[in-house]
Amino acid sequence: MHFSAQEEYGLRCVLHLARKQDANSVTAREISECEQISLDYVHKLLGILKRNGLITSIRGINGGFSLKHPPGEISVCDVLKMLSSELNSEGHCAKFSRRKSHSCQGQVECKVKPFWDTVFRIYEEFGSRVTIQDLIDSRIPTVKISF
Repeated sequence: MHFSAQEEYGLRCVLHLARKQDANSVTAREISECEQISLDYVHKLLGILKRNGLITSIRGINGGFSLKHPPGEISVCDVLKMLSSELNSEGHCAKFSRRKSHSCQGQVECKVKPFWDTVFRIYEEFGSRVTIQDLIDSRIPTVKISF
């Protein structure tokens, strides 16, 4: 499973905002400097998160960005879904649609898709249980997988 830079850096931006929840707002420049992400990329990520309703922005001299909800109410899975359109088996399989020999497209009985369906279901179940506050507090639950 591969997570893109957009997902990684976007999650880091959200974590930075969550750690600064007590401040009025955080500037994109502060996030850029602290997280060592280019300012242009931070603006892009914050734009995506704002369009998806996760953060709010305030203009002006004391302006910046802040989370709309407490960190304990935002799951990691929610954030990653906002930043990616491919965190599901359909998106994964669609990546290979140009290569007929590796594609599930049009095949009645794909042997690989059930595996990806299970992997993404486990990811979604786990990612939905872990909140941004859990990451801040280093409280990642252990997982026992049984089939």
